[in-house]
Amino acid sequence: MQSQPSNNKRFFPMLWILFSIFIAIPGYSQFKPLYTYYNFSFGARAMGVSNAFTAVANDLSAVFWNPAGIAELNTPEAFINYRNDELLYHYDLQEQAGVPYNNRYTQNLDSRLKTLDFLSISVPAYFWDMKWNFALSYYRCVPYTLVGKFSENEDSYTGGIATGYNNTVHFSGEGGIDVLGFTAAYYLNDYFSLGITLQQFMNSGTANYRSLYQNAGGSTRLEDNETYTEKLEGRNIILGLLFKPIKDVAIGVTYRTRLSNIFESEYVNLYSYNGAAGVKEDAARADVKIPPRLSLGVMVRLFPWMRFSADYFIIYWRLSHIYHDYGQAEDEEREFPVRNAYSFRQRDAVNLRAGLEFTVPIEKMALFLRCGLFKESPLFPAGAGNSKVIKFIGYSLGLGLDISSVVAFDFAYMKQKANWWEQGHFDSAAPVLTRYSNNMVRLSLIFRFGALKKT
Repeated sequence: MQSQPSNNKRFFPMLWILFSIFIAIPGYSQFKPLYTYYNFSFGARAMGVSNAFTAVANDLSAVFWNPAGIAELNTPEAFINYRNDELLYHYDLQEQAGVPYNNRYTQNLDSRLKTLDFLSISVPAYFWDMKWNFALSYYRCVPYTLVGKFSENEDSYTGGIATGYNNTVHFSGEGGIDVLGFTAAYYLNDYFSLGITLQQFMNSGTANYRSLYQNAGGSTRLEDNETYTEKLEGRNIILGLLFKPIKDVAIGVTYRTRLSNIFESEYVNLYSYNGAAGVKEDAARADVKIPPRLSLGVMVRLFPWMRFSADYFIIYWRLSHIYHDYGQAEDEEREFPVRNAYSFRQRDAVNLRAGLEFTVPIEKMALFLRCGLFKESPLFPAGAGNSKVIKFIGYSLGLGLDISSVVAFDFAYMKQKANWWEQGHFDSAAPVLTRYSNNMVRLSLIFRFGALKKT
């Protein structure tokens, strides 16, 4: 599989940074799990219970998980979150009997992401004889600041003549697509809280791919320096509800709408093919509808010191579309991000999550121990026939410490993994096992300022 400097690349500007890797490198189908960067995870407290947080929503990351949750916050608060992700992918070595040697093929990816990704501040207030809470948040919904390396190798011999190749892509980025969120939550009574977050998308992210392809004989050498710059402009709404029918039980519902937004993209490719240099570039301004999402959650306090939470969460990818894209007719509608370029249709992603939180009082402090399990489905199907669904499974561990009435600290670790069979490189009827893992860390700090006074 040779990466050629073709015009096809410019027809795939992506809203989600890592989808660009599917186009920038050969064998993109094996990189389906990279979509998980769109399956957001904000806040260490939420990650500690595997993001089963819809009915918990008890810190400022609730402006994303369930904005109704901040209605019960009683003091002005500030929240900051740090993330560290380490994504690894390995396509098992495939061999085929050759003459006189064996053919061998494999590919690997190693990616790192480190960033501050969530800032929020809230202020509770009483007016009209009702309790309200307002929050202003700034968070990065699509980070481009990842760095990593993809390598693809084939050693092939026919009659003793080497015909294999090596392809290596180094990628990095800067900036990202950010959200400025305005949240209002209303504490109706002891049973109901309502909340709404208006998301304003802004800023742009740039991904750079530096690749070198060379065949075994050295007769073909392709050097690429590709840059994708992408920007999303527009708004979306998150609606949240918390219902507490009885003591120690809460039910949460969150719905994220499907509003139209403007998606701008630019593509520049500086390449050298066997010493002949060239430049390809293009730009587009399209209308895109991001997929709506629905989350249903329940929280039950089983004991005064133990709380259980569970979520059912679905992303409606089949309702995500793009209009007026590169070379696209005005009345033509395509699925986004898959479009019409591939042999399969994108499918909805269903996630199941469950977590436990244990409270341990320590003098004037409170220690929280958290754990969780999850099973999730990605956007892309698996298998040579594209009929099976990949399942991501994993666990999370978390630790929280309310140091005082002013400062709280939360830490979480999540392990995400999946194994599935892909179409073989040499023989499509001989599937190859692929292995994926993602190690994620979140650190959150909460600062509280004074107490709410009723006026």
